[in-house]
Amino acid sequence: MNDGKGEVVLERVAGTKPNQEIVIPNLKYWEAQSNNGFRMWKTKVENYSGQGHEFEYKGTNGFLITITFSGKATPNPAD
Repeated sequence: MNDGKGEVVLERVAGTKPNQEIVIPNLKYWEAQSNNGFRMWKTKVENYSGQGHEFEYKGTNGFLITITFSGKATPNPAD
């Protein structure tokens, strides 16, 4: 980030089953050929300071996702 400093700290959103993450399945992510669903988290803190800018947010939505891509994979037939 050139001369800036940033930080993002996430925490898992508790659902009705505390031992399981909240996951949104079957949601396309850009051009990823597949993913394991969007895992719902929220920010404890998100901040940046540098290049004449400063901001800080708390409690905003955060998502985690693992995508799969291979140059040999075929597109999803539903596309």
